[in-house]
Amino acid sequence: MNYDLTQGHKFYEYRLVNFLVEAALGMTSKAVWSGKYDIVGGIIIIKPNAEMLCYHLIDFNKFKQYLKNSARLDNPSGSKMEYGTVYKNEDGSFIKLNFQIKA
Repeated sequence: MNYDLTQGHKFYEYRLVNFLVEAALGMTSKAVWSGKYDIVGGIIIIKPNAEMLCYHLIDFNKFKQYLKNSARLDNPSGSKMEYGTVYKNEDGSFIKLNFQIKA
């Protein structure tokens, strides 16, 4: 996108973290995102080791930092729907992607 980053603004990091927050708090591919969160007071996260993390809206920046530090991409098996394969049509070549974001 060629944004001017010479002034030290972490544009791409900012956008990615905001995307993670929006996805965690209610954005889905099912409908156009209105920007309204589906949370009331806070977030409870259960880590794989059964440790429980609680973020109140007051701790919103800590929640954003948690997402930034722990989010990763996961790709479920794609063989059934041929995910990850290149296909062509009249508009060019494309890759059919399927992934999940996990924190």
